[in-house]
Amino acid sequence: MPYIAYLLNSRATLLDLDEVAEVLNVSRKTAYRYCKSGKLPSYSVSGQVMVFEETLLAFLHGAKP
Repeated sequence: MPYIAYLLNSRATLLDLDEVAEVLNVSRKTAYRYCKSGKLPSYSVSGQVMVFEETLLAFLHGAKP
């Protein structure tokens, strides 16, 4: 289930690794590698790797971090 982050007058949806892997159609381990290598910018929230939905969509469309 996506998480909603409230940031200074805006909302952002955060996805965990399982959701990221599902969207990218890769394994959880591969999604983690993308995040760890910096290919896919991510954040650690309470010990979980999370990715902004907007960042994931940009990654899908070929944007560089």
